Amino acid sequence: MKSFSCTDPSTQSSESTADVGLAVMELLFNLLSLCRRGEPGSPPPTAANLQQRRMHYWQKKRLPRLNFWLGLLRHAGLLDEAGRPTPLVPDWLSAPLSQRFRDLAYAWAKTPSTQRRQHSRLRALLDLEQNCPTTSPQGLVLLGLANRSGLTDLGRQALQNAPMPPEPAPALWRMDLLPGSLLGVPYPPDWSLLWELETYLDPLKAGLYLLDEAALRRAVQRGALKGMNLEGELPALVRCLARGTGQPIPDWLLEKLKNTPSARLLTGLTVEFCDPAELTGLRKNWRLRKKLSDVLSPRHLHLSEDQAMPILRQLCRHGVLSQADLERASAILEPDTEAGMPAGKTARAYLLYLAQLAQLLPGAAWAPPPGLKEKLLAGLEPALTASALNRAKTTAARLLPPRLEAAPPPPANLSPEERARMLAVLQEAIRTQSPVDITYHTSGREKPETRHITPLMIEHANGHDYLLAYCHIRRDNRIFRLDRLVLLSR
Repeated sequence: MKSFSCTDPSTQSSESTADVGLAVMELLFNLLSLCRRGEPGSPPPTAANLQQRRMHYWQKKRLPRLNFWLGLLRHAGLLDEAGRPTPLVPDWLSAPLSQRFRDLAYAWAKTPSTQRRQHSRLRALLDLEQNCPTTSPQGLVLLGLANRSGLTDLGRQALQNAPMPPEPAPALWRMDLLPGSLLGVPYPPDWSLLWELETYLDPLKAGLYLLDEAALRRAVQRGALKGMNLEGELPALVRCLARGTGQPIPDWLLEKLKNTPSARLLTGLTVEFCDPAELTGLRKNWRLRKKLSDVLSPRHLHLSEDQAMPILRQLCRHGVLSQADLERASAILEPDTEAGMPAGKTARAYLLYLAQLAQLLPGAAWAPPPGLKEKLLAGLEPALTASALNRAKTTAARLLPPRLEAAPPPPANLSPEERARMLAVLQEAIRTQSPVDITYHTSGREKPETRHITPLMIEHANGHDYLLAYCHIRRDNRIFRLDRLVLLSR
């Protein structure tokens, strides 16, 4: 598609209205993307930041003043008070083009600080909707909705619900099959899918993304592996690329993402036991085993912030933790502050999403306190409310897929001597905290899979021996039944 012309929007012919709309969409998309990368409270994006992204439709056009566009995004509910994108952005980007620009037009009417000027802009919008003779406001001209003679084609579609030609289907993305390749996104893109992609990758220029080692490392830091811990799920970035390219992702990319080194930030408390036997003994209690699952080493246990205090009180009742340590933990996790509702709209929408999700999931361990949803809904914009509720519904449907019962995998046929040698190797690995390679036959799978693990402890329950280990592929603690495990190497 041709680059956006540098002529003034008021002189654009009706045939070029689509280009004006696409240029506005690209400008707003890049502003939102830059705001997502910035820290809360940091200065807003500048024209220099936009020029570094080398936008497609603005190659020959001077960039406009950004204060107008940033204010428009804030009043449309797409940026919060801290200048960060709100959860409404993905839904807005996936809406029809006419609806997006209608939202922008009414956000423009709400931009002035005085009610008198707001009413004046609303009257101008109503006059244009009803084809009353009026001067086209400059803000609507910048949006490509009006020119000197009245509404443009895009303006009639957005404000008068005029018939809109079907939007062409976005072209498929292009990606080389070789490591370190480039990803090409043809313009005009699927803005919603591109927003998901730029969650993890930064563009070299409009529509061009590098997939080298440094870019993939940054993608992992931004959550590209999200979802990989779920059985049968591919990483979030891989799912996004598969949707964009319309074909399976090369094996080298999946392996590169899985093997990219990354650190995990654990918030909460770490409990250190004097003797590994203390932790092993506590985990023999079936009520405690699930709560004490985040084992860091044979003597160290991690407790998340939301679960720490109930578990620490149980440890204190068992005589494992002193009362002084319990009071110290309480001072850290339960400070004497008055409970209040978060002021930011984004925070309130996120809490509403979590509360709705807890109600949709059957058997959820946590139910929202009475009246919480009503408090969160008070003063929250309808668009943000609908977005939070819809996302909760989508997440619940994704977490509760229909599952077919599968036959249990066959146990590994090990002789007593082989089993004794395997136990000896695993005990030594636990003592030295050394990784080992295994094959494990997971229930419901036809073939065993290879895992790289660091053993943490061996325990007996329900007539079987189990190995608790950190899996370097799943990047989390996993429990392996020993009769389904075969040791490959040390």
